[in-house]
Amino acid sequence: IDSSLDVISDELNPSLFFRISRGCIVNTKAIQSIIKQAGGRLRIVSTPESDMEMTVSRSRVDDFLKWIEK
Repeated sequence: IDSSLDVISDELNPSLFFRISRGCIVNTKAIQSIIKQAGGRLRIVSTPESDMEMTVSRSRVDDFLKWIEK
């Protein structure tokens, strides 16, 4: 992909996709579970499994929780 995540995240449907960190965007349909971690972070377990650890950055946790509840 040649575009930056900023450009890609602006083009995606915000009700389906959320940028959880500088390097990761998740689709709500792929989230299998959310695990609370120390320091206020959240770890996402997805289906299919990801090769990278998907952690919601502390600065985005509140917005992520509001998004996931919609």
